[in-house]
Amino acid sequence: RVIPRRIPGYLRNGDVYENCPYINMNLPFAAGGLMMSIRDYWQWHQALQQERIIPRDRLMSAQMVTVLDNNRKIGYGYGWSVGELQGYETIKHSGYINGFSAFELYLPHKDALVVLSANCSSLWNLEFISSLLMAEAIEQPFELQSIELNLKEMKSFIGEYESSAKTKRKIILQRGQLFICQPGGSKMQMIPTSNRKFRLANSLTGLEFSKSKKRRSFQLRDMGLPQEFTRVKSNDVLVLNNKNLLDSILREYVGSYQFEGGPAFEIIYEEGKMYGAVGSDRKEIMPYAEDKFYAPEIDARLIFSRSREGEIINFMKIQNGEMKAVRIE
Repeated sequence: RVIPRRIPGYLRNGDVYENCPYINMNLPFAAGGLMMSIRDYWQWHQALQQERIIPRDRLMSAQMVTVLDNNRKIGYGYGWSVGELQGYETIKHSGYINGFSAFELYLPHKDALVVLSANCSSLWNLEFISSLLMAEAIEQPFELQSIELNLKEMKSFIGEYESSAKTKRKIILQRGQLFICQPGGSKMQMIPTSNRKFRLANSLTGLEFSKSKKRRSFQLRDMGLPQEFTRVKSNDVLVLNNKNLLDSILREYVGSYQFEGGPAFEIIYEEGKMYGAVGSDRKEIMPYAEDKFYAPEIDARLIFSRSREGEIINFMKIQNGEMKAVRIE
């Protein structure tokens, strides 16, 4: 049947929009099977806050931080996510289904609500947009301006950090810029907004470091619960600078290598750049010393070994552990 003002849903594939695939709405039922406008949602929100749906105590219990058996706190209640924005508690929820996405962000202490809906199921940044809008609405916009730090200041932040829940982070100085990552994971650039505060590139995640440089610690604030990390190790290997090697030397590393009980690994030299590849997955690698390479995008290094005759015979991949690969051709 024809429903007035109903719009079609789309899927974005790169820069191209496509009609979303069909889904029988009897399958998701309430999990995405509801149709409403922003005005409808406002009425629903008011009904919740005015206790016309469930009593206040039950609503609050569904919107509280959950404490696990190991005393770790997670930002999820009974159906709602709990987080923080500019120091205020947030209650939020997202929704995705073929062709459509939506996001709700509520600040109880400000009684401020942002709701976004889109007729595209590939828009995964609705929380990012909602958070920007909310910060402007409460007149506490995010610090998006940046400053410059000198090399000595940047080096004071590098190291391996750990939270009370044993979650780990590494801060690396790479080509004159600071990056943070999980061990072996993708690197995200840290952009300084003051001498102790940073934000991560293309996100609203912020880091604020303690004043003490001897016992460095920082609080990581994303759109979930804040986390505290303390430095447990400082390591000079976390300073990576490119070393210029002759093309003739770079070509010495090119070839096929085999991990024991694992996949084949190719070292490729193409248009002046080096790559490491497993199948179609290819990552650029850069030399930081002779026989030593690092991956700019992920926390991984390759340390090559030579025979007595000076030929490359194997390498050790260091990525949250060590794996040896032997040259096979």
